[in-house]
Amino acid sequence: MAPKRLARTPVMSRPTPRAVVTGGHGFIGSHIVSRLLDEGLEVLVLDLRAEPPAWLSGRERGWRVQALDITTEEAQRAVIDYRPDLVVHAAGQVRVGQSLVDPIGGAGANVIGTLRMLEAARAAGASGLVFFSSAAVYGEPLELPTPESHPTRPLSPYGVSKLAAMSYVEYYRRAGLLPAATLIPANVYGPGQEAGTEGSVVAAFMEAAVAGSPLHFEGDGRQTRDFVYVGDVVEAVWLTWRHLATAGGAWPEDADDARREAAATADHGRVLAHTSPAPGLPAPGLPAPGLPAPGREATFNVGTGVETSVADLGDLIERVSGRGLGRITHPARAGDISRSSLLPRLAQTTLGWRPRVNLPEGLALTLAWLGRRPR
Repeated sequence: MAPKRLARTPVMSRPTPRAVVTGGHGFIGSHIVSRLLDEGLEVLVLDLRAEPPAWLSGRERGWRVQALDITTEEAQRAVIDYRPDLVVHAAGQVRVGQSLVDPIGGAGANVIGTLRMLEAARAAGASGLVFFSSAAVYGEPLELPTPESHPTRPLSPYGVSKLAAMSYVEYYRRAGLLPAATLIPANVYGPGQEAGTEGSVVAAFMEAAVAGSPLHFEGDGRQTRDFVYVGDVVEAVWLTWRHLATAGGAWPEDADDARREAAATADHGRVLAHTSPAPGLPAPGLPAPGLPAPGREATFNVGTGVETSVADLGDLIERVSGRGLGRITHPARAGDISRSSLLPRLAQTTLGWRPRVNLPEGLALTLAWLGRRPR
């Protein structure tokens, strides 16, 4: 006997919809919180950092914070009790270097933490979960810009843990347990990013430009990245939730109940060895003949499709800031890919998303924010 299914809450159906944002005090998470508040949602932030970033202070109305570890049962229970319409899972261990030293810790945060949030969202009857993965799942690209159909060959334990978490997200979606989707952002930059955090080369270069200090390069500067503005990434989150809440994550409407019954058991998700799929349906978690591999239908690249070398980024920041800056080089980091650019094909065709802010514009917006940021 399958577990009783909780009714889904469609977008904006109750007077004030609710969202949970894990990692809501981080760079991307805090921008998501700000957007959701602007849209009129109530927000619960789960973050080990009890205090929000300074720029988000003064917006206490409509949101609250619980400083909880996402890998714990306590965090899972907090989400269930809040009964959100939306869960945005942006927390996790994000440092490639740290994953090389402590792969077990990284797997715990990225895999167990994701499972906790999936189970919590499912039990709470959320209308959607949006998971943040990483381009590290693709490894060294065979094709640029890299589409969502690219093979996944991660080069670090960090990438492996994100790929494992993606597989769980896709299982919950395909099994009919929860409308869920994965976003794979390119290198996100913009106001509020702190230098020294993972993928923060723009912030580091901007801080150097403001101070008139030399730019520090890891490697020779020829490595490329796809820089996407944080406001565009937040828009992708919003459009993804709209898609999940109205289309159920793109699985066929008439197969919804059959998928659930075939996939779920009384202990909330364990698939029995003797379970048979409904006629015409794939076995739980497996693609039907002719369908793309798991993860492709609800995995969206969020990038510009444009490669920019780190050296060219430095030149751009010099032009935007109007200052000439020196260059200091350091050894390249282990586990880093040499080139990266993401093709947002499915985000464009399924969500109607496309980047609005080009790199020079985004750098100018970030520099202007630095000039007026709260201290």
